[in-house]
Amino acid sequence: MKERYREAMGEIHQQHGDDTKAIKEAALKLYESLRADVAEVFPNPESRHMAAAAMWHVETSNPNLNQPRKACAHLSHHLQITFHLEPDYQRLHEALPQDTYILSVPFDKFATDEEGKIITDKKRQPVGEDLAGEWKAALERKGIAYEATLHPALPMVNFALLDPSEKLIEVLEQKFGDNFNDIDELDLTYCDHLGQTKNISNRIVPPVDYTWVESTEEQTPKSALVLNLFAEEISEQLQDFRFQQAELIGQKYNDFKDEDFGDSKWRGKRVALEVGALDNPNDYRHGSPIVKLDGKQLAMFSTNSPKLPIGASFEATIEPSPRGSALTLNINPESVQLKAEAETEQALPSSQRERLKKLNLRFSQAAAQPDMRDAAAVASRVLHEAIAEKYAETGNRKIKVGDWTAFINSRTQECFVRDKERRVIFHSDLSTNQVNKGLSKEDSIKFEEWVRQKEKLRSLKIATSVGKRETQL
Repeated sequence: MKERYREAMGEIHQQHGDDTKAIKEAALKLYESLRADVAEVFPNPESRHMAAAAMWHVETSNPNLNQPRKACAHLSHHLQITFHLEPDYQRLHEALPQDTYILSVPFDKFATDEEGKIITDKKRQPVGEDLAGEWKAALERKGIAYEATLHPALPMVNFALLDPSEKLIEVLEQKFGDNFNDIDELDLTYCDHLGQTKNISNRIVPPVDYTWVESTEEQTPKSALVLNLFAEEISEQLQDFRFQQAELIGQKYNDFKDEDFGDSKWRGKRVALEVGALDNPNDYRHGSPIVKLDGKQLAMFSTNSPKLPIGASFEATIEPSPRGSALTLNINPESVQLKAEAETEQALPSSQRERLKKLNLRFSQAAAQPDMRDAAAVASRVLHEAIAEKYAETGNRKIKVGDWTAFINSRTQECFVRDKERRVIFHSDLSTNQVNKGLSKEDSIKFEEWVRQKEKLRSLKIATSVGKRETQL
């Protein structure tokens, strides 16, 4: 069934190209056909639950990444750092492509002693050191803004330098500008866990703790098929889902970077933990869930680990994971407490609620204008001011506005808003406070409706929260 789905989706994309509407319609018909097959093959609840569990495993289990990860690390030892200017580079958080300097750094390097000789371990194997991580730390120490992505064909991190100084460019060009990694001269093959020969370029797998590297691709949810075919069965299973272990990564980048959780003082010690939001506006994961110990940031959940939402609290013991630098949490399921949604809404900063009220007031004033074009102009001004305020508050260069996304160029302070079809529907300049391309009549109506609906929902949730507290009292 999964193979049929893959083949059919491939044909759909090939047939309809970039026509997203046609792709969605064809995919819906495919799901309907597959659901009919499921109903015929698995006629009773027991067989459907078993099928759902089996497909969930097939859909969500990651392939064995140990071999490609080792192969990438091994190859990276033989690569050179390179530096070049990439014309019309599409940055992750900018609307329009622009010329960008790219510093490409291999994952690892051979560790050397003071005499420059390669250090070996007890098995006389060369010892590797994290090279890309060193450069990341160095760039951050010097306050150099960057975007970090994986090299498309080699085990390297591409640091796109967002606003490098002339001096920095000169130094990097002099040191790395002439370096070159000839793919044709490299041995890119390795054997996977089944003994089959694979090509590294087909799957670049970074070290486990490279969670700071961003993705350049929109990832399709791996569980899309099983959720569409067995939504009811999966929902029933999730009602009773409980887990006792979780894995954390990135300890060395946070407040407990110098703590050894393998020490005897931590062995079997149950501690109180909570899930908070990562507090680092310069990090693309700002606001993402992170586990905290004594109010300090410990580490983030790994990709394949069970996760708890922000606001959750629980008790667990902490120990080093068998997988490298990760940590294992042994959770007491009975201790897990989730924060109520209404309480979360009430905990929102009052500035956010005030901003919505202010936007609503401005729209009310615009509604009195007889000329719709004037109302659209006011909507554009409201949108501009809201984005400017949010950008000044958070520093995030990518801001969601309903189905739209605002992109801010940190160098020029230009703001572009794209709709879900990636069309530019709004353009303004935060530095001059000018709206260069305002919202259309239709888009201004959409924006106004979104603001009013959001304010209505917040008011309802806040009122509900207050009512609940009065009832409890």
